[in-house]
Amino acid sequence: MIYVVVDANGKVALVSGPIQPIDVLSSNGRRYFVEFNELHQPVRKGGHILVKFLGYIAKMGNYCPHGGLTWHNVKDKLKFDILKKKREHFIIPNDEVYDKLSLKRANKYWRH
Repeated sequence: MIYVVVDANGKVALVSGPIQPIDVLSSNGRRYFVEFNELHQPVRKGGHILVKFLGYIAKMGNYCPHGGLTWHNVKDKLKFDILKKKREHFIIPNDEVYDKLSLKRANKYWRH
């Protein structure tokens, strides 16, 4: 698989091979490009990385604490931190719809 990546200087590059969520977290300023369909769902290779990344973040206790809480009881600051991490590592349009859908995806992984 080939992924489009933009580094901190704005230089576009192509990266091949499997990309794991831990690779995204340690990407040193590189951001992955994500395409979306008309329903604002992530598609193609960048979308696949984004969905895996959100699942990984949701399973980390420092972003989404585990226990008897419901998603509505998770602090807004923690949800904001998830969105901030997503924006740090992915190129996504600035629209509230994408943030809502990302939190919805994180909620799904957090419950499981």
